[in-house]
Amino acid sequence: MTDAILQEAAKQYKTPFYLFDIDELIQNVERIRKLSGEDINICYAMKANPFLVAALADRVNRIEACSAGEYDICRNQGIKPEKIILSGVLKKKEELEQIFRKEMTLPVVTAESKEQFLLISELAQKYEKNIRVLLRLTSGNQFGMELSLVEELLIESLDHPYLKIAGLHYFSGTQKTDVSLMTHELLYLNGIYKEFKNRYGIELDEMEYGPGMFVEYFQKQKEWEVEAAFQKLRMCAKNMSFKGTITLELGRSLTATCGYYVTTIQELKQNGNASYAIVDGGIHQMHYDGQIMGMKLPFYRQLPRKSCEGAYWNVCGALCTVNDVLAKNMWLNEVQRGDVLVFEKMGAYSITEGMALFLSRELPGILVFRKTAGLIQFRPSLLTSLFYKPFLEGEMTDGRINENIAGVGTGCKLQGGASSY
Repeated sequence: MTDAILQEAAKQYKTPFYLFDIDELIQNVERIRKLSGEDINICYAMKANPFLVAALADRVNRIEACSAGEYDICRNQGIKPEKIILSGVLKKKEELEQIFRKEMTLPVVTAESKEQFLLISELAQKYEKNIRVLLRLTSGNQFGMELSLVEELLIESLDHPYLKIAGLHYFSGTQKTDVSLMTHELLYLNGIYKEFKNRYGIELDEMEYGPGMFVEYFQKQKEWEVEAAFQKLRMCAKNMSFKGTITLELGRSLTATCGYYVTTIQELKQNGNASYAIVDGGIHQMHYDGQIMGMKLPFYRQLPRKSCEGAYWNVCGALCTVNDVLAKNMWLNEVQRGDVLVFEKMGAYSITEGMALFLSRELPGILVFRKTAGLIQFRPSLLTSLFYKPFLEGEMTDGRINENIAGVGTGCKLQGGASSY
């Protein structure tokens, strides 16, 4: 993303906002697909950034939705159920039943507990619809089930007329820097599949694995060797006895680099020996995994660029908390009120993990960019103060805010569904 495009966006649209470079996103996804090879499928974990689902729908094998809301986003973008895997630690009966009732074909669904398995089994029987299920194996936390229970449910499913266990789902954590841990986990899963085959004659079709690959968010971090990591994963998969479909579930590693958070310096002041630059954004909108009180320096730009002398500044946001520090000791050249700061690698999680309603400040606007289309405003900034008003009759339907209420609905719908950009 060039400085010129970022400066033009800051002139045209109110800061703070997120800007996603779709060209950069596509280039990164194509690179990862090439590195992973033809024998490994890619699933986009959309919780990393739901705004990029449309851009990725035709460029990955599968989309992981972890809630009914994320599933609705996919369907509203024209993504077919069979391309979606419905995951998530909580699955409400009414939400699952709505999917069974209205869909002709069903998404793949994960079962994270015996209760979820029985619910899926019951609904498949009730609606007489075929469904493929992945049993989530726990890595020692609240997600998934122990191996003994997975084995029990696998055997129980054999006589079910509509439910088929397609394979296992496994994810143990994110921001891993040790590729040997990833290959160890793949071999662990391979051993389980081999045991099921030897003991019961059961050959599972799929293996869905989240490697949790590392992304360097901060300066002076050791560079993550992406090509070497994928080469080792490919070799590991090639040498496994399991010959079904292996799907790598990726989020952060697909989208982080395409995102930018743009905010404007509003005030400058000195308190004691410390210099403070106050911006119109804050930590409620900007989140880096591993950041603590701004102690780690992210990749950033000051616009317009200046070649004159500078100084170290503490960049703080607009929230009434001492924790609202975006970066400490950030070098800024002849800083002035109105300068724009651009924080890079904001394409994953930052947009969804922030404490967005703190102090009832506006939600940032969303922009996307493609060379063929230029800057597109996906969504303007939104007032959050309206979320606290009592809603009157007719303003909500089935617990959802009607989109025609001023300041709440965006009134923005990209034309063409999943192929919009």
